[in-house]
Amino acid sequence: MINTLTQSINNIIVNISMVLLCIWVVLEMPSVHLCRWFLRAIIIIATVLFSVYVPLYHGYNLLILMHSVVGDLSITTLFILLLLIFQDFFISSGWEINFNVMNRSVSWIVFIIGIIFYISRFGLIINFDLYKLGYYPQYTLLFLIFLELVIWYINKIFALIWLIALIAFYFKFQSSVNLWDYMYDPVLLIIALYKGLVNKELTKPNQPFKISTFTN
Repeated sequence: MINTLTQSINNIIVNISMVLLCIWVVLEMPSVHLCRWFLRAIIIIATVLFSVYVPLYHGYNLLILMHSVVGDLSITTLFILLLLIFQDFFISSGWEINFNVMNRSVSWIVFIIGIIFYISRFGLIINFDLYKLGYYPQYTLLFLIFLELVIWYINKIFALIWLIALIAFYFKFQSSVNLWDYMYDPVLLIIALYKGLVNKELTKPNQPFKISTFTN
């Protein structure tokens, strides 16, 4: 019973992650980014319907094809995409909403961690695979707790997302038993590079978010 419930939760997380990734990619297109909010809403609905119901290759829809390319997204990336989509959607309606979830400081931290992580993963410079430490969370947790405290000082929303990812790992909501798979993935590295380091609009100082007090 518990295994069936966990597998169902895992399937839901996979599907939601792929849908959110499709929506975020579409919303970041320049022609869509400047649309009014109701046009964006229509585009979001059309994107969801297309990605779920339209077969593209040998009967597979866009979600299955994307999942075959990027694999399972981390819990961190799921919530980052959700907040970025929410933020991008309301920007077009004139609301001054900015969760600042991927500000410059956090983006640099995430980007540097990713570079070090994948350099070690493929043995490009150092002959030590950090990914394997994820199978021994009792050691990895010490580093993550320290990093969590640092990020909490910089960006409380991102710190809360990582806390949620740690809780999800404890309950094994995803198929992986490696802690890193809940915290990080290549898509998060791309988001950090694009949103925090490349996209000038989001690296400028932001107006305080009046509804939330989570960001510094």
